[in-house]
Amino acid sequence: MKRIISIITAFLMLLSITSCTGSMQNDDGNSMLEFDASVEEASEEVSEDEDEFESSETEESEDFASSEINSDEERTNAESELTSSNEDVVMRRTSRNKGRDLSRNSKIEKEKVFHTVTFKNGNTVLKTQKVQHRKSAVAPKEPKKEGTFFTNWDKKFDNVKKDITVKAEWLSKEQMKKFNSYEGQLLIKEMNKAKNNKLFRILIFRSNFNINFEKIARQKIGDLPDNPTIEEMDIYYSEEYDVMETLKYEEAFAFISKYTNKTRIVHNTKPPGTIEAKITKSEIIALAQNKDVTGIAFPKKDYIPDHEQFIDGEP
Repeated sequence: MKRIISIITAFLMLLSITSCTGSMQNDDGNSMLEFDASVEEASEEVSEDEDEFESSETEESEDFASSEINSDEERTNAESELTSSNEDVVMRRTSRNKGRDLSRNSKIEKEKVFHTVTFKNGNTVLKTQKVQHRKSAVAPKEPKKEGTFFTNWDKKFDNVKKDITVKAEWLSKEQMKKFNSYEGQLLIKEMNKAKNNKLFRILIFRSNFNINFEKIARQKIGDLPDNPTIEEMDIYYSEEYDVMETLKYEEAFAFISKYTNKTRIVHNTKPPGTIEAKITKSEIIALAQNKDVTGIAFPKKDYIPDHEQFIDGEP
């Protein structure tokens, strides 16, 4: 651009000089010399401008070439980094896919594995079942055994990971003594015939006769006044009796409620610890395993339990 401007400037100067040529011919030799000098100066200016333009053009060309080189290096580095990144992604995907394949293959292999679950009653095999790895076995019907009750299986058989033998468990001889009364034996026969969800109306005898309900009641209502009248005594003992019966019922209900929320107390009898209630077969078995329960039986018709009539569950 500078070069073009310089050429235009020189051209205009030459036009100016040409227009003045006629008048210059009439001037003396000094005027001609001055003209020659001015022409030489104009030529030198044009030459200097050309040199400056060439120098500037050379510098710009070198800068452009340098930027081209830098751009090529950056492009090469970017391509190298992209290639490396792509390789990493491919490696990670390959590794992840291999892991998935191994996991999938492992799962497929486990699905092909089966374990044997054997259910036994003593030495008698009740059922043998092939169970897929980590699946659950299905138990047979509850076994029967004369003189006792089935309580449970001795181990779990869900999430099976190996061959296992599952054995039936029964009430012990000591626990079966709680049904020793005639009414207790009748209860056993009825329980063996019935389904687990049937409700039985039974008496439960307990050994916790040491609860002093009278003392607890008097702590609630206070002591009998000194020198009470007959009327005051009747009121006091009547209130004491009501408080004791409430305490007995609450204690009995708390005891039975440990076994089931379906259980309902029918009657809380004397002595403390003797309870009449409706309860299922499985709950009766659980009660029989409780050390505090001493007897379980059907209540007799029109029978009002009495401490002297029942000892360790026997009438």
